[in-house]
Amino acid sequence: MTLETGSPIKDQPGESAGSVNRLALGASVSLIGVMLGRGLEFAKQVALARLLGIDAFGLYALGWNLLRSIGVLLPVGLQNGVMHFGAGVWRKDDGALRHILSRTILLSFAFGWVVTLILLALAPWLAGVVFREPGFTPALRVFALMLPFMGALRVASNATRITQRMQFSVVAEEIAQSILNLVLFAAFYLLGWRLMGAVVSTVLSYAAAFAVAIYFVRRLFAAAWRAPAQATISTQQMLSYSTPTALAEAFGVIISRADRLFLGFYWPAAEVGVYQAASQIAVIMAAILAAFNTILMPMIAEQYHRRDMRQLEELFRVNTKWGVYSIAPLVLVIVFAARDVMQVIFGPAYAGGATALQILTIGQFINIATGATGAILIMTGNQRTWLRLSLAIMIANLVLNLALVPRWATTGAAVATAATVGGLFAISLLIVRRILGIWPYDRRYLKGIAAGAGTALLLAGTRLLGLPPAGNLALTTAVAVAGFFGLLLLLGLDPEDRAFIGMLVRRARAR
Repeated sequence: MTLETGSPIKDQPGESAGSVNRLALGASVSLIGVMLGRGLEFAKQVALARLLGIDAFGLYALGWNLLRSIGVLLPVGLQNGVMHFGAGVWRKDDGALRHILSRTILLSFAFGWVVTLILLALAPWLAGVVFREPGFTPALRVFALMLPFMGALRVASNATRITQRMQFSVVAEEIAQSILNLVLFAAFYLLGWRLMGAVVSTVLSYAAAFAVAIYFVRRLFAAAWRAPAQATISTQQMLSYSTPTALAEAFGVIISRADRLFLGFYWPAAEVGVYQAASQIAVIMAAILAAFNTILMPMIAEQYHRRDMRQLEELFRVNTKWGVYSIAPLVLVIVFAARDVMQVIFGPAYAGGATALQILTIGQFINIATGATGAILIMTGNQRTWLRLSLAIMIANLVLNLALVPRWATTGAAVATAATVGGLFAISLLIVRRILGIWPYDRRYLKGIAAGAGTALLLAGTRLLGLPPAGNLALTTAVAVAGFFGLLLLLGLDPEDRAFIGMLVRRARAR
């Protein structure tokens, strides 16, 4: 079932307009919060790159990417299960909600400690054999202590999203963790703790953020937290739903992080440091999509349970369109000034990562331009389809990394990642259309394409000026932002665009 192209929001039933307004409302909170959190994390990465030096930063990146990859998997899909099952009983059965909340959080915390104990034992082997840095063993062991808190934080944070009030998950998972991480690193650095200070600050920030998330869960679901738990949904049912999504997420983590682990195995830590710096900029784009998806996921579940596919498609289309518009200026800046970006932000030693940055940007742009396809498949009960697709793409990613990284280092790693990330979401878009009959594109995208093309012509002209890196980056950024959005305004906004922007502005003013 598909929408007629060109039908504006004002011509749709009130429920449709209301859902899009809720999307805009939630997206405004989520986007601001996520970008603030990711901005703080990015600031920390820049500080680490400059203060630790390229070699120590490379070691930190190796440990962080290994533990982050494992930590993402530890909720075993329960972060999605808590939303899926919790949304069905919220405001209906306090006892059942209490059981779902407590069981999912405790399970993820327990899984985290099991894996932590395993990593404590394996740390010498990982440091000495895999990374060829035996002295990194103590840091790896400290890093491992963050796993229980990281996994349980994701579950507790996602639990707050059942209410479709995004500020709580954003504060806990993005802002609190990032601020504490940055502040603690600064304090430890002043005390002379360099690499180990960076590691300890990361662990402590996750533990504190988990405590904040638990506070919010108890506050939002106070009645449920006081009620006796009623096991209307068994642990087996929770895990049966969550496990396929966990495996799919595991494959996604491998796709996004195997590049750095392969680099660490075949090349010196300095190469990992350069690549880590480039990938941090590319990750900012993924944060845009994550911000929109944060509010979109519970709304997808709601509309699917109501069997309102027309409404689901409308949300899919608006979400995708504004994800692309939000990221377009940054993509243009990187295409035209990648080397300047690396030099100005991280320092001249990292300029060699410019090509990798451009390649990674292409992959992330495809990811954003295809919309929340993974979230849609998971929230509509098609998680096993997402699992099979993720497995196929993961295998392709490992093969490409094995073939390209030993020969072309950071460039090879970027090609492997961009090709498989882009491929995963492009194929998933076609699957969503086949299974659910929904599609995010129509002729209104032509305005965005025209605005992007016009801005690219303007940026090509700025390259002729021969400005130094800082000046060229400033000019490129100004032209990209003003040019793209200025041309969009000149071409004329659609009614839905005006409604969406108006909601964002009103929300920002209110806050």
